[in-house]
Amino acid sequence: MAITELAASGPITLDSSRERRGESSQSFFYEAITEFCNRATNPLVIIDADTCRSAWPWLQDSNLDPNNVLMAGHPHAEADWGDARILRVRTANAPKVLLDGYAIGEEIEGPGRIEYSAPKRSDAQVYQIDDSVADVYLSFGSLLRTGLKQGLSCYRSVELLKQDDGRPRRTYTIDQRQAFTGAWSTPSAVEFTIVRTAPGEHSNQLAALAEGLRSLFVHTGDWTTRPAPLFFERVLKDYLADYSIDEAEWEEGDTP
Repeated sequence: MAITELAASGPITLDSSRERRGESSQSFFYEAITEFCNRATNPLVIIDADTCRSAWPWLQDSNLDPNNVLMAGHPHAEADWGDARILRVRTANAPKVLLDGYAIGEEIEGPGRIEYSAPKRSDAQVYQIDDSVADVYLSFGSLLRTGLKQGLSCYRSVELLKQDDGRPRRTYTIDQRQAFTGAWSTPSAVEFTIVRTAPGEHSNQLAALAEGLRSLFVHTGDWTTRPAPLFFERVLKDYLADYSIDEAEWEEGDTP
C-alpha cells in the first residue's frame, strides 16, 4: 500500500526537495524571530551560522546585508523585527592565533643572561578584525592546561630556561629540550559577526556580551564553544527528566 501511494505521487527530484525544505525553514525562522521580537523588551537574535547557513543563504558572507534581510517571501524581514540585535556565530572559519613572545632569565652558572623566542597563545581574549566589511570579532576562551613549555621547537632541539626549585625565586639553569613532535594545543577562535546593533549601542558592547555568554557557568567547566543559548540547546536533554507522564495522570490544577 505504501509503495502504491509513493508511486502515485510522481517523481520528486532531490534539488526541488532541498529547495522546499529551505523555504520551509526560512518561513519558520521568520515567524519565530518575529514573534520573539514582538514580545521581547531588548531582543537579541543569536544565529548559529554553521547549522543554518545551508537553509538560509542570507547568512553567507556574500549575501549578508543588515538593511535587507532576505527570507522566503520577505525581502525586508528586519522591518518586522524592530530594534533587534543580530549576532552571527561561526566556529568553522576562525583561525588559531599565536602571538609573538619571548623569555628572559639569568642563569645561575654560565654565560648569565639568556633570551629566546617563546610564542604565546591567545587565551581568554576577544579581538576585532580591522579589514572586514562587517564588525567581526574573534573570541578565544579556552583555558588549556597542557604542560607544554613555551618556546619548544618542532624540528630541532633548543636550549630553554629551567627554574631551579632549590634556589631563590627566578633563578634558572639551561635545559636542553628535544624537538616537540606532538600536536600543538592552541585554542580555536569563535567568530562573532555583529550584523545589527540597537540604536546608540556599539558593536564592542555586543561582542563583550557574547564573550561573557561563553563563561561563568559552574556546571560546564571553563568555557562553552558557542555562547550559552546556542550551547545549551545541544545539551538540553541532559537537564530533562527521563520519563513521561500520560495526560490522564495530570491532576486538576496542575500545569503541564
